[in-house]
Amino acid sequence: MQNAVEGACAEAGSRDLVVSGDGSWQKRGFSNHNGVAAVISSSDVPKVLDIERLSKRCTVCDGAKNMIINFKYYYRQAIVRNKTNLDDMVKAVWAIYKHKSSTNSDPYHEWCSPAYCGFWKALEKGEEYDHAPHSLPKGVMKAIRPV
Repeated sequence: MQNAVEGACAEAGSRDLVVSGDGSWQKRGFSNHNGVAAVISSSDVPKVLDIERLSKRCTVCDGAKNMIINFKYYYRQAIVRNKTNLDDMVKAVWAIYKHKSSTNSDPYHEWCSPAYCGFWKALEKGEEYDHAPHSLPKGVMKAIRPV
């Protein structure tokens, strides 16, 4: 895109460009979630200067909802699997909490089961394990802890 802008400026001999913009949604009406917009130079040889994808959906919000759903599922499993043994239930719930709060600098996997914990599986294979995909920020974990 930068090359197209520089080329259009060189062709016009100025940084003041006359451009045309247009946008469209995927479907008509208010039921659509996806759209696109484009800015095109109005010189002798038109060039696309910028393209933007638009969405009514918030992917960060969707990720937060999925995180909450996953936590509910994990805690439900911990409770159902250990409903006859309170000590094991507490240990399983804390294992989930500590697993999600682990970082590369501070791994907390002492209570995790090797059956589901990727850290222990990677350790057995002698591979590096990256906590970034599942690690949650400390502020989020502090908010969850009282619950």
